[in-house]
Amino acid sequence: MDLEKLKSDLVQNYGAGKIGDIIRFIAHEDREAAKDLVGSIDLEKLKGKLDSEESIVKIVLCISGICQGSRNAANKLLRMIDFNKLKDKLSCVDDFETLGGCVFELMDVNCEFTEKLIAVLIDKLNNEEDVEKIGGFFSFFSNVCGEKSAFPGKLAERIDFKKLRNKLNDEEDIEKIGACIGGIAEINPAYAERLIPWRDFEILENKLKDEWDVEKISFFINNAAKADNEFACRLLPVLKDKLDAEEDVRKLSFCISNFNEKGKNAAEKIVNALDFEKLKNKLEKEEDIINLAFCIKEITWASETFGLKLLKQIDTGKIINPDAREQVIELKNEYLLN
Repeated sequence: MDLEKLKSDLVQNYGAGKIGDIIRFIAHEDREAAKDLVGSIDLEKLKGKLDSEESIVKIVLCISGICQGSRNAANKLLRMIDFNKLKDKLSCVDDFETLGGCVFELMDVNCEFTEKLIAVLIDKLNNEEDVEKIGGFFSFFSNVCGEKSAFPGKLAERIDFKKLRNKLNDEEDIEKIGACIGGIAEINPAYAERLIPWRDFEILENKLKDEWDVEKISFFINNAAKADNEFACRLLPVLKDKLDAEEDVRKLSFCISNFNEKGKNAAEKIVNALDFEKLKNKLEKEEDIINLAFCIKEITWASETFGLKLLKQIDTGKIINPDAREQVIELKNEYLLN
């Protein structure tokens, strides 16, 4: 790449996003060369290009790229560009992940400047009717920020709490409710915990009992546990009854697997409470070898005592599919003979 040529025509011949990409690429290979290139840029001319650029994503890519070469230059550029225009362009973004990505990139350049844009985020979140999208935004933000920033957690506290609680009250889909609470709990468990007792426990318990999809129930309880584990554990008997009634071994397995991923405590409680005979009969009828093996392994992982007892008592003679029968025999040899 001809750096001398780039110095003379970078702003003139390339779009805002491309400028950022070029500087970012050079900085990855040679930080000093990137600094030298940024130092040659006419920031006033670049400022004009950014003010006329309609895509907030390209603007942010440019600024964050400049920052890779020189943080001082990026901050100077931020002070120069038309703030109101930038704010309006950010307001036009409907996709929360794009919005979060833009804010995160700018936050990495200058937290104080980004703080001025918070009103846009707050308005978007307060006006969003889909609670799942709200939770998804915070979950995304948690992933991109990691543990290095308390910013997402503080942002959650600035949402209109009463408005969000009312949205959760009105929401009928427990999966969406769980996604909202779980997403917020990833960045601010205390705030999410306040959202949980938004309704009478018996009403919520009955709502879960009315839900036919056991995976949705499992998803909700798992996410509620991120905010308030004690509250979530009170709902486990509902899940236990649903799992006993669930005929789909695959769904049953995934529910237990989800709890195994969060920690063995809740998973062990659920598995140990399951109706042993019902589960054994389901597995003896299961013809899919993948579902069969997956279920047995997840159950044994959650509760070794329960799982080994199950393996001992499964009657392979009742399993119709010869491949499934062979699979169980192999599992018996693997777990019971070692």
